[in-house]
Amino acid sequence: MEYRILLSCLVDADYSDTAGEQLHCPKTCWAERLKKLDCYIQDLQIDSGNPQSERNQLRSEFYDYCRNAATEKPLEYCDSPVGTGKTTAVMAHMLKSAAKNGLRHIFVVLPYTNIICQTVEILRKALVLDGENPAEVVAEHHHQADFESIELRQLASTWTAPIIVTTAVQFFETIASNFPSKLRKLHQLPGSGIIIDESHAVLPLNLMLPAWNWITELTNKWGCRFCLCSGTSFKFWENEAFIKISNTKVYPLLKYELSQKLEQYESNRISLNALTKDVPHFKDISELINFLTKDHGSRLVVMNTVRSAAFLAMTLRNSGHDVLHLSTALTPSDREVVINEVRRRLNPTTNYNTGWTLVATSCVECGLDFSFHYGFCELRSLQSYLQLGGRISRNREYDDSSLICFTIQDDSLGFNPAFEIPRNVFKKLIRSGRLSTLTITNAVSKGFNMECKMGGLSDNVCKRERRNAFVDVAKGFRLIPDDTVTVIADPDLLAKLSAGAVISARELQRGSVNLRKSVIKQLHLQESELPSLTIGQYDSFLGYMKRLL
Repeated sequence: MEYRILLSCLVDADYSDTAGEQLHCPKTCWAERLKKLDCYIQDLQIDSGNPQSERNQLRSEFYDYCRNAATEKPLEYCDSPVGTGKTTAVMAHMLKSAAKNGLRHIFVVLPYTNIICQTVEILRKALVLDGENPAEVVAEHHHQADFESIELRQLASTWTAPIIVTTAVQFFETIASNFPSKLRKLHQLPGSGIIIDESHAVLPLNLMLPAWNWITELTNKWGCRFCLCSGTSFKFWENEAFIKISNTKVYPLLKYELSQKLEQYESNRISLNALTKDVPHFKDISELINFLTKDHGSRLVVMNTVRSAAFLAMTLRNSGHDVLHLSTALTPSDREVVINEVRRRLNPTTNYNTGWTLVATSCVECGLDFSFHYGFCELRSLQSYLQLGGRISRNREYDDSSLICFTIQDDSLGFNPAFEIPRNVFKKLIRSGRLSTLTITNAVSKGFNMECKMGGLSDNVCKRERRNAFVDVAKGFRLIPDDTVTVIADPDLLAKLSAGAVISARELQRGSVNLRKSVIKQLHLQESELPSLTIGQYDSFLGYMKRLL
């Protein structure tokens, strides 16, 4: 780590001096931002219309506890259930820690871009002081971020702003990088607070050991303070393989009594069929559709692959059902349209009373503030199942809500071999009949340890790190596969490019999809520097799966 940070200092000094840069950086003002956050939370409770409800009282108790908790522990975890307000509560805790310990920055690391946009919007409302430019205080750093000026882009991309909200890809691949341009910002990390939100989803199993090595080194040697947050936290640091890397202790942010109180409330919110071992199996897609549509109301169905989600959505629509589809088969721009339509339909003031279905992939499991009447999901993992529960009757709007996991055998559906181990572990946990007796954290931790025994962990990157083989570390630590290609799907965007118009990187990303090279071959796309899809190969409902189905 020290080699990378030293190079980062040198590179940033050289780049800044060469460019003559003198960025205006807002003051941290941690204590003032904490007071502003307190006011924001108070206003939310008043605006809720029912501040004395059990849910709002629990959220208030949770916030107050995190806001006033001791800040001596440098590495903590927060396992409060989904929908309890972790984003603001843990931020209050980190702001207090930043004020007391003189932290340089606060980072919020998230797994998905769509969650980042939502989080940035909340934090800018809650933390920006009068007279400040929100984009200068809470910087949004990911590939789809848009900036009003070069200066704002610099504040985000060099991690200079007081608060930086970024993706796990940007955060961990920066640490792993061997390129000076990427490492330039790394020296901003020491002495900072880092909230890893939705921590269960930020990394695949094979990259967790090197990430744990870096987290503990930043904590023990570089003055960083971490909080790992998730509604389905698992204590991976207690696994023998992680202890061998570092036996650094991770402390619970919440006291046991409050954690139990929150979980008890969560357990009474919806019915979970996995707890009773009642998992239906469907012999084909028609049988599944008959089961899904027997209940009237809003329905969320999550399938395990992009192909499966698209095929189910197409079959539902062809059968005359009201259906929306959301997956990475769509461009970011089209996904945003779908998300806004979902929010419109779920808004109580809309009175959208007809039965309808959103068919999606795992992209809806984390962070999105959806509240459906019924939930269904193809059996995949205990974590994904419990996370999806946070999108069902999120605010206790319904008395009869349930989340039903199922299995299905249909040759038209896709299969992802990467899910084989977590799926088998989940099946074993269901058959054991013990899920209802375990806390969420203990159940998910048990599942994680079972997955580790069945394979998936890898210390190859750690071995390369010990040899200072930086090029090999960077190659081995990749969250996004190298075999994907950006393909233009928006015909208007393609027309602009063909006419020689200047297109921003954000506009290009929002109108494109990332396709594996194997999919490009299936679509018979011509090789070019920037391939594109025709109207016959893409639409706003099925995305690039239109031709493949």
